[in-house]
Amino acid sequence: MIVAYVQNDCAEEGLLLFNRMREGFVDGNVFTVGSLVAACTKLGCLHQGKWVHGYAIKNGIEINSFLATSLLNMYVKCGDIGDARSVFDEFSVSNFSRDDLVFWTAMIVGYTQRGYPQAALELFTDEKWYGILPNSVTLASLLSACGQLENIVLGKLFHVLVVKYGLDDTSVRNALVDMESDGSFQYGYYWREADDLHAATQHFHGLNRLVTAIVGHSKGAGVVLLYASKYNDVKTVVNISGRYDLKAGIEERLGKNYMERIKEDGFIDVKRPGSSDYRVTLESLLDRLDTNMHGACLQIDTECRVLTVHGSSDTVISVEDAFQFAQILTNHTLHIIEGADHSYTNHQNELASVVVNFIK
Repeated sequence: MIVAYVQNDCAEEGLLLFNRMREGFVDGNVFTVGSLVAACTKLGCLHQGKWVHGYAIKNGIEINSFLATSLLNMYVKCGDIGDARSVFDEFSVSNFSRDDLVFWTAMIVGYTQRGYPQAALELFTDEKWYGILPNSVTLASLLSACGQLENIVLGKLFHVLVVKYGLDDTSVRNALVDMESDGSFQYGYYWREADDLHAATQHFHGLNRLVTAIVGHSKGAGVVLLYASKYNDVKTVVNISGRYDLKAGIEERLGKNYMERIKEDGFIDVKRPGSSDYRVTLESLLDRLDTNMHGACLQIDTECRVLTVHGSSDTVISVEDAFQFAQILTNHTLHIIEGADHSYTNHQNELASVVVNFIK
């Protein structure tokens, strides 16, 4: 009956019925406690939830994986992240296997929801949990954490995992959009972002995790190519809709007489319908103009495999750029997706399949 009350949004009635059980000297079991914890979670009753937790311990009720996860969620929803972590640390070691994906993910989600993004990332990279493959909920939370930290480079590495494991569902897509909108877009600074990407890969190397491939789209594609030209530690690079000549496309984006206007005002604000606005400074523009993608590509090691994917109907960056990459890159594979636009709006599955098959 308590279970029925809680499941039908009558949490208070469920708690009152439990009090009547105790008055009649009727003890609860693991299912009773699980429902009581769920009731406290729905009502946001931290004090009552702690009492239920203590009741379970006092009465020797086994706290299994399901109940431990419920307790963890209760503490998170009630704002007590410290006790949530205490539950996690105690029961992830003593009561059940470390490869409990749901329990691990619940703690990562809790950290992200409560504004502790760095703690979420640290838990994900904790060597104790290396044997677990994340699911879409895990990765959506990690992408959200990257957005909170404005760490777009690390977020793009998690996006690689999304593609690799085929976890591109609605929650992950929303997290990707939020991450990109929370982070700051820079018009230039390609080499700086390549160095940031290298710092991220070195972080994973330090945790004994191998980065086998880097993937970039549009500006990100240029960044991964520059990375490959400067560093020789990742042997698979995917260039999705990258621009070959960075001097091209500027007038379409900034308008006519852009150089005169930016020298006069120091910046140009660019508005993008359906996306976040950004500011182009004179410094960032000059940085882009000074970036030689052709010369960088010639420096990429011949052992590094490069895949270029481009949509035939891309109106942002012409498909001709893809053919120019094909002419100068040695260990190179070119794949044109017929009818695809710059964002692969109607070709997401085909794009994911091409990329994943190349990375394998």
